[in-house]
Amino acid sequence: MKNIFSNFCIKSKYHLTFWVFVLIFCFGNISKADSKNEVTVYIKPMYINFPDSISDFTKNINEDSQNRITLNAGLPKSKYKIFEPVVALLEYVNNSNETDTVYNIFKNYSDGMMFNIVDENNNVYNKKVIILDFLAACNPSYILMPKDTLRVPITLNSFGKPNQSRDEEYFDFAFFPIGNYKAFAHFEHDCSKEYNPSVRSNEIEFEVIDLTEEDIKVLSLFKENKFDEIFDSYKNNSFTSHIMRNFVSTAFEQGDNSKIVAAYNKFFQNYPNSIYNFDLDFILSYLIKLQNKDFDFNDINSEKDKLLLQYPSLESAKYLKSSFFEVQIRNFADTHRK
Repeated sequence: MKNIFSNFCIKSKYHLTFWVFVLIFCFGNISKADSKNEVTVYIKPMYINFPDSISDFTKNINEDSQNRITLNAGLPKSKYKIFEPVVALLEYVNNSNETDTVYNIFKNYSDGMMFNIVDENNNVYNKKVIILDFLAACNPSYILMPKDTLRVPITLNSFGKPNQSRDEEYFDFAFFPIGNYKAFAHFEHDCSKEYNPSVRSNEIEFEVIDLTEEDIKVLSLFKENKFDEIFDSYKNNSFTSHIMRNFVSTAFEQGDNSKIVAAYNKFFQNYPNSIYNFDLDFILSYLIKLQNKDFDFNDINSEKDKLLLQYPSLESAKYLKSSFFEVQIRNFADTHRK
């Protein structure tokens, strides 16, 4: 059986040594770039975590020259704390009358989906801190029927200022200093597919502000892996939903199915409006842990229906009920079955 959780391995501290040797083999050495516009191969555990609500999701439409694809970008809020993951919800719309296949555009380690981010002093952040494109096999990630819409959460921090010390390591390789920012997403290729001109989203804006005393306390507890204290005492803190998402990753690392399911249920119960509940891989990883057969479409789909009955308040419920999501389940099952 293929390991469907390989994406988690890239982010796991238990696999850090392996990836260091891979990078040495492929690049000859490991170095940290001095400029924010250079690619850095500074390795640390990366956990993708997401904000609480997308109720204010707004967008403008920008289409490529052939009107085949629309790329929309939106943020769930306008202000973020320093070190907090800034996560955009991207909408990829297939405007054509033909089936469209998406391969690696949205993979965390690829150079597919890129961002151009500018602060109030005209400093530009447009390079990922790390790109591992050699890991990317060109397998179909998503299949869009005519007029379908794909929604994917993307963390912008990967394009920010590289962490300078372990004291700055919380959720990602990088962060955004305090200030005001404007950004847009764009992509030019996906495996062998080229887009000329590139596909570009609308512009989004956000502000990064300083930490409060409570934030400092929460981040300190996070460093110490004191999850229960954070969840019990600081449920509404800006960082807690991200930390709970990290908690799900930790459960996967431990490999105990009962702990994994319990961690997911805790996340769904406390953060039904999380932007991360739109993430196909996040939801499917949960459904796979519940299903009894080996990547059977009907079994996975049945578990999805149970999830929606158990958590009807999920903001992503309509998306998960759609025929589009069923197509993705079938593609996932066909790709990963023995």
